[in-house]
Amino acid sequence: MTTKTTKGVALLATGLASSLALAADKHEHHDHGVVFTAKGKETKEIRINGRLHFQYDNLYSEDEAGAETRTNHFYYRRLRLGAKAKLNQDWSAETVYEFGSDSGNGGSVDKAIIVKKTKVFGQKAKLRFGMDKVPFGLEEIQSSTSIPTIERSVATRFFSDDTDFGVRHSGVNLTTIDKKAIGFVYSLHVGNAAQGEGSRLGGSAEASNSLGYWGSAQYKFDAKTTLVGVDYGHVSDLASSANAGGMDAYTIYGKTMVGGIKLQAEYFNAEIEEVGYDSDSNAYSITASTMLGKWEPVIRYSYLETDSAAFGIDSDELVRRSASTGSSIGAAQGQDSEISSFYFGVNYHANKAVKYMFGYEIAEAENFDGTNTNDISGLRARIQLLF
Repeated sequence: MTTKTTKGVALLATGLASSLALAADKHEHHDHGVVFTAKGKETKEIRINGRLHFQYDNLYSEDEAGAETRTNHFYYRRLRLGAKAKLNQDWSAETVYEFGSDSGNGGSVDKAIIVKKTKVFGQKAKLRFGMDKVPFGLEEIQSSTSIPTIERSVATRFFSDDTDFGVRHSGVNLTTIDKKAIGFVYSLHVGNAAQGEGSRLGGSAEASNSLGYWGSAQYKFDAKTTLVGVDYGHVSDLASSANAGGMDAYTIYGKTMVGGIKLQAEYFNAEIEEVGYDSDSNAYSITASTMLGKWEPVIRYSYLETDSAAFGIDSDELVRRSASTGSSIGAAQGQDSEISSFYFGVNYHANKAVKYMFGYEIAEAENFDGTNTNDISGLRARIQLLF
């Protein structure tokens, strides 16, 4: 186990122990954990929560020249400690710290928001101020505790991790999307264009003055299984690359249940301003899973095609933590590079708090003329514990 991971475990344990000790003299037991009272007179309750994903990766990579590398290690994929504070019926706050982050000095801020309940045209809504996920991408916006695959698809990761277009941006969000909502719902977000910017505890420094805009519109046929939606986003400055300017992207998606099989499909398109031309990227993913008692078999296919020179097919970013041989598949103006991936897995739900996950991924990447390739395959395994 790495020094960073060991430090993260120690910090998590210390932080949790301190929180429990401070509130030990005043607490109430509820069905979903322990509710603590706080020093602030206006705070009605505080809930402590955590997420632990202990993972094993064994991934093999080979490039066009036959060079081989392997990733083979145990580590904490996620090591999160969070708290939710409720002041009254209208105001609340939530913070989550990621002790197992690859960035920062042993950790980073995962979420830090102030929430105000409100109404828009008679519809229940929430205003969120702070750092949170922007409304872009169905697979990305879903919690890592609920998606059936161990890692998100190469399609999703291009827009969230490679270009840094999606995921967490500090700003202001208005949303009517919640777990119980049915019918038309939406979410709007204006925030920093740079991912993670705005937190002194994690993410990038104040490197960009540009803002970004994201929006999601969905129609939910029921509270859990069936919806269709479209998301759109625009940033005028991709701070993650000196060779790229602005980016416009949209995604169309849907999910449903057919004969006990959960189906989810998503299509992405992006245009990135680059030196001398505007690149075009297209991606999609299709996922199917079902519950057989406590067992959940799952299969997914995902694909990405791009002629972006600023963001080529970066295999070890798109297939997370895969071996680095031949990882950068370059693109050129008007000439597409591509990556495709199959994922086969099975999950065992021991209970609502504990889940075992096993998956095998096969990915192939190549540049526009086939002279630069990267084949990746391998096993991942994870145990998830929530508290």
